[in-house]
Formats: sequence, structure tokens, C-alpha cells
Amino acid sequence: MNHRACVLVLTLPVVFACADQSLLPSAVDTSPMFSAGQVKVSVCHVTDTYDFGYGLIPVGHVITIADPAYDSHLAHGDPSSYVVRMLPDGKEACTPVDSDNDGVPDVDDCDPTVANADSYGGHMYMVCQGQLDRPQAVTACTDAGFNLAYIDDEAENTWVVDFAISLYGLNPWPEEATTYWIANLKSSPPQTTWPSGNPVWAWPEPTGDGIYIQLIRYYAEPYGWNDVPDSWTWGWVCESP
Repeated sequence: MNHRACVLVLTLPVVFACADQSLLPSAVDTSPMFSAGQVKVSVCHVTDTYDFGYGLIPVGHVITIADPAYDSHLAHGDPSSYVVRMLPDGKEACTPVDSDNDGVPDVDDCDPTVANADSYGGHMYMVCQGQLDRPQAVTACTDAGFNLAYIDDEAENTWVVDFAISLYGLNPWPEEATTYWIANLKSSPPQTTWPSGNPVWAWPEPTGDGIYIQLIRYYAEPYGWNDVPDSWTWGWVCESP
């Protein structure tokens, strides 16, 4: 974003605690040992589902993990964007952020009422957080009445990147949290520089990983593109027709 968030993103690391330890399965170590220098990240470790009145959503408890375990927790479905809320029985639990209460966490909900959106050049853009592969990102935009954003020129590229950064910042790690699919392919545009002379690609790209394009892969060169296969997972940018 998986970590497909459209509204709320927490700056890492964050620390929450579940007041009721009875929610925590005994098999889970809630006091992990970390090696020196490791980045620590909090995630909502999903263990169950609960219906708050608008469909079942995942619930769990907050754990703090070291960065090597982050990807495996995302793959398990443990969001890093979450809220801690009280269950009717008085117990505390974390849930993925669901801004519009439709039963679909924001990380999976690319909806104009949820996503941060703005207009440029007569088109509306949505920047959606999360972890989708490219076909899933295309479907998410289509379902919302949008298209996966196509970048026509350097000015549009700059605007989209600046807009995404204004919403979610830049993440040196994990960089996937602030990296986004666009509709361009490696052959469009074929040039290595924009007409201004500025590079299209972030150094050392393109490296031949694939024909599809993502934005803001490199913290030091956010405006440069990266070529990737369509199976990798990132956030995505939608553009109105």
C-alpha cells in the first residue's frame, strides 16, 4: 500500500499498545528482541474478523516488528495503517483504516470518497496507497470510474509526483509504501530525457526488470521512473477519463 490506503498513512515507526492482553494469542511474541540498528515498525496483526454493522472486517492486535519481518506481515494481511478501537465487549482491537465504513479497508478501497484526489489539466487524480500488482491497480481504477494514470509530459509527471509526496511523503524504507503504478510502458515515451533535458528515468534505470513503469521508486530521485514487471506490488495513481 495489502497497502492499498487511500486516506490515512501513519509515519513509521509508530507505537500503539493493546490494553487488553487477552486479545493476544499466546503463540505470538509481543516483546520481540531486535538486533542493534534494525528499524522497528508497528503493524496490526490480524487474527480474526468482526462485524461493526457494515460487514466483516479484519481485527487483531498491534505488534512491533523488526524491518526484515515487514514484508511477510504485509503478505499475511497485517496493515501498517490502522486504528485502535473498542469492541462492544470492552476489549480493544486494531482494524485497518476504513474511512467510509463500507467494510472495505482503505488499503483495498480506491474510491473517490476515500482516496486523496485533486485535479490537474482538466482531469481528476486519485493517489491510492497499498500493495497491488499492475492488473489489480488497473481494475481498482476502473471500478472507481477512473483509468490508471497516463503521464503525457514532464509537467504532468512533476505535478503527480508532488501531489503524491504532499499526501504521503517519501519513504526511504519500505519504499513500496510511497511508490505508485502509472499506465505508461517502457516504450512510452521512448526517450531517456524530457524535452527540457531532465532525465525520464531515475539512475540507474532502466535496468530491464520489465516493461511497466512505477513512480517515486527512489527516495533521492522521486521524479525518475523505474521499469518493473507487472507482478510487483505498489500503490497506484488513477486519472479520470
